[in-house]
Amino acid sequence: MDKRSLRSEASGRNSNAMTLAQGKEHRSTRMCALCIVLFLLAVPAFGQTTDRHYRNQERELAAIEKQWWDSIKDHDRAKLERILADDFMGVDDGEEPPTTKQRWVDWAMNFQLKSYVIEKLDMRITAETAIVSVHYSTRVIVRGKETSDSGVDLDIFVRRDRRWQALGTGEIKVVAKK
Repeated sequence: MDKRSLRSEASGRNSNAMTLAQGKEHRSTRMCALCIVLFLLAVPAFGQTTDRHYRNQERELAAIEKQWWDSIKDHDRAKLERILADDFMGVDDGEEPPTTKQRWVDWAMNFQLKSYVIEKLDMRITAETAIVSVHYSTRVIVRGKETSDSGVDLDIFVRRDRRWQALGTGEIKVVAKK
């Protein structure tokens, strides 16, 4: 072999070595770019999953609020007892002392709710606890006479046994401005 052939063969080896090194570097750059793109796609998706989870919990709690009102209107003791936690506490407008689950259910079964409208729900949900502000108006029968009422219930829920349970409620009467 002459010097020219040796140089050509040696430069071919170096060229192949350079090509392999450049290929590895190029693949590494592509992998890095792919990771960055996947990360940028995953971050908003994680937020959407969290938002979707929050919206699902809001819908679930809104449905429970409706079931709660329906159980009172329909005098459905079993449904109401399932919604309320065993250690439930109810406060009615501050005039009565706090009451237990059983006393509150007994009161609700005797309450004459003709109709109701949930006007607005505001919620704050964190982990296993939720606070729901229920703005409502009702038609009720009190001492034989039909009358209207409006107010705000502040309901506290806890997630136990893989479901939301009402832990407490407090009522705030809304007084019409004169």
